Amino acid sequence: NATQLLQRVYRGHVGREAVRRILIRHAVHHKAAIMIQRIYRGNRVLHWRDIKLNVIAAFVLDRHYIERQDGVVAARLRYQKYLEENRNDSGSEPDYDDEEIEWIYAYDNNKRRDYWYNHVNNEILYYEPRKSFAHEKAMIGKQVRIFWIVQKSWYEGTITRFRKRNHRHRVEYMDRDKEWINLEEEHERVQVQLDDGSWVMYKLYETDALKYDRKVIDENDRREEYKKQAFNDALQWKLIQNDYNYDVMYISNKTGEVRKGIPTATDWVVQDDGYGYPCFYNIQTGAIEHNDPRFIINVDDDLQAQRNYVMQELRYNLYFCNEFYERYNRAVALEDTREQRLVLLQVCKSLKPKHLTSFLIRATSLFQVTSVVDKPMYEDIYKELEYANYLSSQLSDMIIKGEKIKEIKKDEKRRVNELADQLKPVATVMYCKNCKKETMKHLDLCPHCGYRQIGFY
Repeated sequence: NATQLLQRVYRGHVGREAVRRILIRHAVHHKAAIMIQRIYRGNRVLHWRDIKLNVIAAFVLDRHYIERQDGVVAARLRYQKYLEENRNDSGSEPDYDDEEIEWIYAYDNNKRRDYWYNHVNNEILYYEPRKSFAHEKAMIGKQVRIFWIVQKSWYEGTITRFRKRNHRHRVEYMDRDKEWINLEEEHERVQVQLDDGSWVMYKLYETDALKYDRKVIDENDRREEYKKQAFNDALQWKLIQNDYNYDVMYISNKTGEVRKGIPTATDWVVQDDGYGYPCFYNIQTGAIEHNDPRFIINVDDDLQAQRNYVMQELRYNLYFCNEFYERYNRAVALEDTREQRLVLLQVCKSLKPKHLTSFLIRATSLFQVTSVVDKPMYEDIYKELEYANYLSSQLSDMIIKGEKIKEIKKDEKRRVNELADQLKPVATVMYCKNCKKETMKHLDLCPHCGYRQIGFY
């Protein structure tokens, strides 16, 4: 009985262990299968970030498709409108132009300034107004040629009229066809004929009226920039407290410069003179000044010494450079090419133009204006600097011409040397019969022993 009990216990233990190992093996296989399935299915399905990007890309493509469709519809409508407008010639449009705005010139005695008055809208301008559609009207009578896209060819015509209402010019072609065209919108297929017969694109063509308009715009921009700078310079000074004495002191919030003011400096305030420029109004006396009257301009001794030295050297170099410039101008007037070449070469060799430029840069820096509303102190010096700047630019052109002449002379000398080398006789190396040393065939006597060279070997 004991033996059978031990056998049953042992066999039960072995069976349970076998079953447990089998279960563990099946669990491992099951987990591996699940992992393989998860990896396989994960490779077949997009990541959530990719899904989100696909949604965004689909939205963008749909939006692009809708916009493209809208653009196609709008282009068709514009083309239909273009055809309808081209079909309508001057016969179907009212034959009148907009009223021309006339500016009347006058003079204001109170403000002592010129102005222009417009009676249509009661507008007053204190600068000369631009002429309305002057450039467009100047195009009337010009020869143009238009590129027709369908025919892929250019057709010449003449501009005969201009309508301000729709900003179009009437072009009459050589074949008696007519067309109303907006030159600004169709500038890519419009060319204008110049006086010499050549053709240029419309965007590159400038009439006298357009040049004048641009000049007026540039002057107005410079005027507005000067007004802005003048107000900034006038308002840059801040009153500071002086604890040592009763002097009135000011400091610039732009450069940090400190200036001493006159005793009545606090009575002057900055105001607008009515034209957009700053002026200084005295609240006690009612006086008006356009140059800043608040300061006592005292120049530092060291700074004045530097200015004197720089101007002395500048005038010294200016004297010699001016002599070069006058000699060259006299030679040009007399058509003396030899003297012109001589002066240009002297300018290239001389150091005076370089010294003039260097001292001009230093003088410009030392005499730089701190404020445009200050009282003018160095008007004569500013004129000298202006002339020195002009002379420096002229000498730079002369130096460029001189360098070209030097290059030409170097090329000529090089060609002469090459020609001389080609014409030089070729010396043949021989041996003297007496001393057995090297000599030349063209020599009568041996340079080593002095023996007359009769035989060679």
